[in-house]
Amino acid sequence: MTYRIDLLARHHRHLLDVIAAAHPLITERHRDADTHGLRHLRRELEEALVAYERFIREEICDRSLWSRVDDATADARALLASCIQLRQDYEQFVARWSATDARLSWPRYRLSALCMIQQFRDHVIEAALMSKRWIGDEAA
Repeated sequence: MTYRIDLLARHHRHLLDVIAAAHPLITERHRDADTHGLRHLRRELEEALVAYERFIREEICDRSLWSRVDDATADARALLASCIQLRQDYEQFVARWSATDARLSWPRYRLSALCMIQQFRDHVIEAALMSKRWIGDEAA
């Protein structure tokens, strides 16, 4: 399981790296923002979320079914549910702001984007804390 925890941490680092790159582009004023850079990072984050969810489903959730640790399956399902919710929330965020002219509502967009960034950070922290319980477990 230690190898899978390392891979999970790698997925987390990638998600955090993308949002860290996006954060300074979400400037106080629209005219200072790098919207092309944000567009690129949005696609990168979407791809990272798909890969992350697939990893959790295949390498954490599916393998937890073979575990002899009582909480492993419950943890895996909770992590998968949280990941799916994060992806859905991000898709809704993207859909909302793709249908709106963000530069006309930049302060609201900026606040919404910063909240989304925090949601990613919170998810990673929660998942990392959960994975610490798996060290030493016989979970796949």
